Amino acid sequence: ATPKIWDIAGAWLLVRESSGVIESLDGSVPFPLISGLNYTRLIFPLLGAPNIKLMEKSREQINLN
Repeated sequence: ATPKIWDIAGAWLLVRESSGVIESLDGSVPFPLISGLNYTRLIFPLLGAPNIKLMEKSREQINLN
C-alpha cells in the first residue's frame, strides 16, 4: 500500500488523541505539514499501537529496531 497524507490524517489524529502510538515505518514525520511541500508523491507507511509497549513489540516483530 502507498498511503498518502490525506489517507492518514484522520487516523493519525484519532490514534494520538486516544493516547495511542503511531509511527512512520520509514522514519519520516508527516506532521506538522510543511508549507509549500508537494505531498502528492510522498507516501507514509505507518505502524500504530494502543501503547508504547505494544509498539516496541510490533517493531521487534517486523525488525524495525
